[in-house]
Amino acid sequence: VGEEEGGEEGDGDGEGSGDEGSGEGSGEESEERQAAMVAQLREALLARGYEMRDAPARPAQLPSFDIAGFAQRLASCPPRSVVVLCGAGISVSAGIPDFRSPGTGLYDNLQKYDLPSPQAIFELSYFRERPDAFYLLAREMWPDNFQPT
Repeated sequence: VGEEEGGEEGDGDGEGSGDEGSGEGSGEESEERQAAMVAQLREALLARGYEMRDAPARPAQLPSFDIAGFAQRLASCPPRSVVVLCGAGISVSAGIPDFRSPGTGLYDNLQKYDLPSPQAIFELSYFRERPDAFYLLAREMWPDNFQPT
């Protein structure tokens, strides 16, 4: 397949919706293409010494894919087995600034410390030169200065 043909079909941009790709055969062709790609990947991994094992099907973990199903599953788990992963912005609603937002982010509001770069306040070498900058920031960021959300 030349670049021209391969670039138009299946590039994921949703354009080029002429007659090609519509109709009953397109789903089968897509499945065949996917199966061929999986087979090619499998052979490449085997050639590199990877072992392939067919994993047994795992039972469903959620009774349903909505909030109620998630809540039911969460309630059935031992508390020590639950881990919550969240992004850095979760504390912004409590008044704790994120790092990179223009105007409100921590890095954008460190001018008063006269730093060579915003990240310097967290560098050990700069701390050894001017520990006061870090301690002033730490006092501002101390947990007692913010309310839980």
